[in-house]
Amino acid sequence: MTGVQTCALPILIASDLALSGSPTVSDLLISPRFWPVPNKEAIDNSVPQERRPKPVDALDALTHTRVLVVSGEHSSGVTSSLLWLLEQHFRLYGTALPAYVSADERFSLGKLNHALAGAQTVLGTENRKDVPLILAVDDVDVSDRAAQARLVRFVEKHPNVTLVIGCHEDQHTIVGAALEARRIAYEKVHLAPFGRREMRELIARIAGPDSSELVGRVLEVIHGQGLARNPLNVAALVAVVTREEDLTELKDRKSTRLNS
Repeated sequence: MTGVQTCALPILIASDLALSGSPTVSDLLISPRFWPVPNKEAIDNSVPQERRPKPVDALDALTHTRVLVVSGEHSSGVTSSLLWLLEQHFRLYGTALPAYVSADERFSLGKLNHALAGAQTVLGTENRKDVPLILAVDDVDVSDRAAQARLVRFVEKHPNVTLVIGCHEDQHTIVGAALEARRIAYEKVHLAPFGRREMRELIARIAGPDSSELVGRVLEVIHGQGLARNPLNVAALVAVVTREEDLTELKDRKSTRLNS
């Protein structure tokens, strides 16, 4: 995905799975689901089915807002949802250069500005202030008032940047209050859980349709190691488990030849 600064995990996974060419986010992830309210409210059994909220289209929200807040529980897959939104927005619209950065505890503007500069270097537009960019900022925690002020200052200083804020638990409320205090318009979505159905779909996308046994193997590792069941963990485990099975098969073939 041109212009996105992100982790090397997709490349490592693709290497283990022997995927040809440069892998895209879509090769290793599936479409996340989003609610207009926190997941607990969205699936509240005390609310009649016809009155429960419907899923929302976060991609569509990015077409008419400068700030999108993506909230989810810790280790629920917020990072992968940000990467998916960046790639899909670039593929569908191509109107803004995408970039990704993980925020630090202070919400240092230096990290954000460095991510923007890196994205612009790809196009050779470092000295231009009018190039449209879409920046996903992950792990945002602005509990500190100074961090809130830096967030607002960044939004106000960069009118050419669409900001996608990834955060956890109640941070979406703090972020929203800081933006509202400066009358900055924004939209908010809440990440739905990455359930067993989504896991089966993801494993089938990566390893092929005949991968039902692989689902069990991956679940066994997740439960045995106490890992979070999120898209990036599952994608990485598919690569690891597949590699182990290939090595076991190779050893068996060698042993057969030696004993024959």
